[in-house]
Amino acid sequence: MMRESFFDKLSQSSIPANKHDYCFLMGDLNLDMRMEMQRKDIERSLLCGKLERLLSFDELNMKRYYRRSFDEFEEMRIILGPTYRFNVGSHAFDTRYEQ
Repeated sequence: MMRESFFDKLSQSSIPANKHDYCFLMGDLNLDMRMEMQRKDIERSLLCGKLERLLSFDELNMKRYYRRSFDEFEEMRIILGPTYRFNVGSHAFDTRYEQ
């Protein structure tokens, strides 16, 4: 079961997000994938470029899928992996738990 989040509270706001000309959503929107996937599966998906599989665990995508928040919005297709996870000066992912 998904816990209540900022998105749930924002959806109940007195000024709906879809009533503006522009809406920018920024911040740490990561779902703790370790709850759903084994770490080695996450790393393998990243290395094989299977971003669609990983994005199915994205918190915002899950909220939109279950029509809990931002279900009227569309996001551009994500084609790049997480660049903040590279080892400095290389093309290898930094797979340490804490960075």
